[in-house]
Amino acid sequence: MGRVLSRLLAGVLVLTPLSAALGAAAATAAPLDGEYIIEGREPGGGSKYKGQVLVLKEASTYSVIWKIQNQVLYGTGILQNKTFAVTYLNYGPAGAPGLALYDVADDGTLTGQFTMLGAKSLGVEAWIPSGEQTP
Repeated sequence: MGRVLSRLLAGVLVLTPLSAALGAAAATAAPLDGEYIIEGREPGGGSKYKGQVLVLKEASTYSVIWKIQNQVLYGTGILQNKTFAVTYLNYGPAGAPGLALYDVADDGTLTGQFTMLGAKSLGVEAWIPSGEQTP
């Protein structure tokens, strides 16, 4: 739990804690900062999946990193009231940019929908705080 590919650019598949891999970027705490356990379903009623996501406050935006099975996705998000919007890019074989829109609940969970460029359907995703908040 709470792990991501820290040396992705070097091509080495070594897992380290998310907060350690990106510790310097986590200097500013914010309401969404932290690690989440995620469950979702691919667009069009596709397959179910589970994974993890790390959210870090970066000035006026948020960095978002998903780890789902052997796939890592990177995004940038903005928070307005109780709505969190994220644009993301899958660097894997699909390689398409996407857009996700989440409702932020008072208990810290997020639920929402996502799609990718050119898609005709939506996927769904839920984030549950893992209890490992960034410093």
